[in-house]
Amino acid sequence: MVVWTRAVVRTWRCRPTNFSRAFSEKLPTPEAKGRNVQWVFLGCPGVGKGTYAARLSKLLGVPHIATGDLVRQQLSSHGPLALKLVDIVSQGQLISDEIVIDLLSKRLEAGEAKGEIGFILDGFPRTIRQASGIWHTEACYGYNLAR
Repeated sequence: MVVWTRAVVRTWRCRPTNFSRAFSEKLPTPEAKGRNVQWVFLGCPGVGKGTYAARLSKLLGVPHIATGDLVRQQLSSHGPLALKLVDIVSQGQLISDEIVIDLLSKRLEAGEAKGEIGFILDGFPRTIRQASGIWHTEACYGYNLAR
């Protein structure tokens, strides 16, 4: 997969409009869809992480999991955690690592229960503590994660 990714980057660097075509041309076989894929998109705000993650999600047949979407979904649920999140967000504070890891763990567990065999993370991890914390959750045990 690394060789394939490097070839795509080398060939289609700085050409976001060609992204979908590049990946569809470079997919090695139809079996590439649905493989055990775990990718993480990291970068500064506004660089296109969500855009590229969504496109790759469709091409590879794995879910695009954005932590911002998980938080917004929780905020709309009106549960006890939602009330806590409203306070945190209204004060302009960052959501704690524990809450983010918990939300992501629940999402990964739900995905595994539905038979998802991979994922693309967008906006996670944001801290070293988040990066190390996710490896120790039971949600990751069903996935073959490379560290």
